[in-house]
Amino acid sequence: ARVAESRAEALDQPGAFDAITARAMATLSDLLAAGAHLLRPGGRLLAMKGALPEAEIAALPTGWRVEAAHPLAVPGLDAERHLVVVKAQD
Repeated sequence: ARVAESRAEALDQPGAFDAITARAMATLSDLLAAGAHLLRPGGRLLAMKGALPEAEIAALPTGWRVEAAHPLAVPGLDAERHLVVVKAQD
């Protein structure tokens, strides 16, 4: 495993990662615009979100789909959280 703790725009490593993660940074479309080039074929964007972002999911760029959306329970936090997994369509 290799971790790069960096802004996606600062990395010049196209296709180098199986997954990129983001937490409360931007819309799903904006995250893909900033970091999709970093994903290898079959790679995934793992985005931490609050309430399930139905509008963001509906606005995904062509060629991308939500593979899964997992509700999360965060200890000490009484608010909705989800992990949204996005990947390129096959």
